[in-house]
Amino acid sequence: MDEQSTPLTPVPAPPEKTEIQAGMSFSEAMNEIKNGKLVARLSWKPAADYCFMKDEWLSVYRQKDNQVYVWKVHKSDIEGDDWVVLAAAN
Repeated sequence: MDEQSTPLTPVPAPPEKTEIQAGMSFSEAMNEIKNGKLVARLSWKPAADYCFMKDEWLSVYRQKDNQVYVWKVHKSDIEGDDWVVLAAAN
């Protein structure tokens, strides 16, 4: 890495337990992400996938391949009301 490069932020570790805030809308979930929280949908499988802000991009961690991706939000995610807060990002 050269001196002019900006270091990437670390990926938050998967949470150990879920905070109970079920039934949130997409906009409420996005406000939680802006406040440094990790969020997910109850309908997502596996349940270990979650969203967060990384390097100014809305990102999703996918457990099945242990990778982080820029999140392409789907219409069903926007319309979903099963969002939950998982934990504070590191």
